[in-house]
Amino acid sequence: RGKRGKEREKKREKKSRRSKGGREREKREETMAAWLTPSQEGDICAVCMDIYDDPVDLNCTNGPHTFCLVCIGEVIGATKQKDGEKVTVSCPMCFDSVDVFPKKDCYGLQRNAKLKDSAEKKKEKLEELQSTSGADLTSTIKAIESIGKAVLPRSIKLLEEFEMSIGKDGKSNIPVEHNGMLMYGVDKDKAPEGTDDFANLTFWRAIVIGPQDSPIGAVIYNVLVQVPDTYPYDPPEVYFEGPKVKMECVDEKGMVNLELVDHADVTQVGDEGTVEEGSGHKFKWNPQLEIIHALVAVRENMHIADVANACSSVSGNYPPPPPIGAKWGGE
Repeated sequence: RGKRGKEREKKREKKSRRSKGGREREKREETMAAWLTPSQEGDICAVCMDIYDDPVDLNCTNGPHTFCLVCIGEVIGATKQKDGEKVTVSCPMCFDSVDVFPKKDCYGLQRNAKLKDSAEKKKEKLEELQSTSGADLTSTIKAIESIGKAVLPRSIKLLEEFEMSIGKDGKSNIPVEHNGMLMYGVDKDKAPEGTDDFANLTFWRAIVIGPQDSPIGAVIYNVLVQVPDTYPYDPPEVYFEGPKVKMECVDEKGMVNLELVDHADVTQVGDEGTVEEGSGHKFKWNPQLEIIHALVAVRENMHIADVANACSSVSGNYPPPPPIGAKWGGE
């Protein structure tokens, strides 16, 4: 009797795990549907999370979504809505219903020649990189990003950074020199009304503590970050909320012009927690960078002695940031 009881308990646990896994998949699918649009797909297939292999376009209502041919085949195989030679599949990205034809070449879909050509070139380089990297998703993503101009979709890139920001699996992307002095994450208060999610990871918050032993070493700065739809091709928009700062790269409304941020070598700080001058190298955004790189650059700039001293002379807070797309120094 005890043995049968244990077997029943194992079955219940297994069923519970399957149920939980199903709910997690459903939530992920809903989130992906909200994030991904045709213009944000980037260079990898959203089904296999790898560089496209023989990409084909699924003609959805709001525009084509591209997948590997074999991935579409797997979707068709798992679809129950079949009508003779026609199969109605649900797009893995937008969940729109699309008719495909399993007996036709490419299931009746059009090959994406442009993506196929670029994918083949990137795959050749990826094979070289993977010989020295792991097979996990994070390693694959980093390898893909390092290939030429390959760019991850906005949604996947932000999701990876979100997981880093919460320390998932013990991972962090904050440099050792800024550990404990810089924290950031998604702004939960910005979720759309009536929802319990973080929208499309557009709004973030950060806490930046001034350089230790400097005149602003005890000051905690609240920073807001807004991520445009064109990210990562365009950089995140960074705003100081308060206290106010006096920096060449920050306008009177608290908006940071990342192109004016002067890097500083924080490993060379003196007894007063600062360096005498910046490196002369301005921050330059590229699609392989992340939100954390912009925040680190801003905190590095605060280590310059003149900047730290100037910031210690001002107080007060800035007004709420303008909508995404505002110009630095604008009215």
